[in-house]
Amino acid sequence: MSFLFTHSVFARLSHAATGGKLFPNIDSVVKGDSQLNTLSNHSTREKVKDEDLSTDAVLNKEDKDSFLVSWQGENDPDDPHNWPKARKFYVSSMIFYQTAAVYIASSVYAVSIPQITKVYDVSSTKALLGLSLFVLGYGVGPLFISPFADMPQIGRNTLYSFSLLMFTVLQIPFTVVDGTYSAMMFCRFFTGFFTSPALSIGVNSFVDMYRGELLPYLILIWAGAALLGPTIGPIIISYAVMNLSWRWPFYFLTASGGIGFILMLFTTPETYGESILLNRAKRIRKETGDNRYMTAWERNREGFSLTTKLYEVFILPARASFEPIMIYVNLFLGFTYGLFYLWFESFPLVYGGIYHFNQGIQGILFIGLGIGCVIGLILYYLCLKYYISPRLSIEGPEVYFKAMVLPTLAIPIGLFIFGWTARSDIPWIAPTIGAAIYPIGVQFVFQPIVGYIGLVYYSNLSAVMISNAVWRSCIAAAFPLFGSGTFNNLGIGRGSSMLAGISIAMTLIGTLLLKYSGPLRRASKMADPF
Repeated sequence: MSFLFTHSVFARLSHAATGGKLFPNIDSVVKGDSQLNTLSNHSTREKVKDEDLSTDAVLNKEDKDSFLVSWQGENDPDDPHNWPKARKFYVSSMIFYQTAAVYIASSVYAVSIPQITKVYDVSSTKALLGLSLFVLGYGVGPLFISPFADMPQIGRNTLYSFSLLMFTVLQIPFTVVDGTYSAMMFCRFFTGFFTSPALSIGVNSFVDMYRGELLPYLILIWAGAALLGPTIGPIIISYAVMNLSWRWPFYFLTASGGIGFILMLFTTPETYGESILLNRAKRIRKETGDNRYMTAWERNREGFSLTTKLYEVFILPARASFEPIMIYVNLFLGFTYGLFYLWFESFPLVYGGIYHFNQGIQGILFIGLGIGCVIGLILYYLCLKYYISPRLSIEGPEVYFKAMVLPTLAIPIGLFIFGWTARSDIPWIAPTIGAAIYPIGVQFVFQPIVGYIGLVYYSNLSAVMISNAVWRSCIAAAFPLFGSGTFNNLGIGRGSSMLAGISIAMTLIGTLLLKYSGPLRRASKMADPF
């Protein structure tokens, strides 16, 4: 536990603010919980330069440049890949927590929409704008915020902490006062905007800590948290909204965001290797007085122009967006998410309008979706372990698309069952079974796509994850606004059938990837050789 606190965001900020007086050994090599303090006085300068280098300096003396600050071999204990399993598990859990919290925030707001329409005297479509703006915010945010995570001066966890702080602060006004409709929409957009890092750089944090075969399973859990989150919100908060106040979603988000912020700030160490090495190089330069000690990142950034920075921040994700494979997977995932959020609008029409359940029970029935998400997660785990992984080295990354095609038919199957059994003469459990089948297919869209792009575009991981988050969320943001109109005009059966038809069309287009994705990948300038 001492390592978690002494290497937390709070410790690093305190160390920087006090010129190293607080937490002076933060960048020392750690074995267990003991700090190895070498290079502790200036009398060792020449010895460090001319003789055998200390382990704490982590200078690769086999390298021709003896002033390069790097890891002390493959087993360097400061390298997050070599952290104890318990530490990696805790840090991973914090990323899962933040990801789930963001997605819960997207749907939990919708529970209060009937009350919000009365408080602010607006239509249900205007009230739904709070959901769409939140989704749009975490779609746009990665373009402007996520690139900072690849700057060693900032790192991943400083960004996560700032994100959770803003998430919490932007809920507080509506736990106390009504405010105005415009103010609520403003806060909803910027809540999504500032919380976007968890959705676009979460995979990067896992890559910082895990290698090889274990990494896909961490991504699996992270993606599962993203899909399970929207189903959890209504389950947790619906009765509180019905019996107490429409403010309860904001109370809940303030508490969950505040807890996450405290844990991230005080107990979560930095995972970005370049950030750890940069801080170590700074300490060595300070203790030796020799500015020649630099990391590879610092060497590469000497003479780094503003044009190059802008290219990395904006142009590279834009290039990734127009990769032929990325165009399809972004559209497929965007439409899948959009249909998912649009379909949520049918729940009050079915369970409230047809079965006459109260608001609390309507929220509880989201358990069906949650069960489907968990079943889909388990099935994809088995698919990954027994189908994808054994074939990956033989068939290439395209095996992810082979695993995707058939299971995604669960989306239209679930929609057809839900839409055409939602009748007063058929028990409520029938459409709920359809609702449970639907997210199984969604899992088999999201999981293989994230696994594929993470593997194929590993060297440009940040750019493709930003691209995917932007496209996915911006497309999905528009769909909730015409959900009620779709089902009111077409009816539940025909409306669900329309959504099912769109999902079938996207799946059929996806079969083309089985034939063309290999050549397209090999022709890509951004994809890694496989």
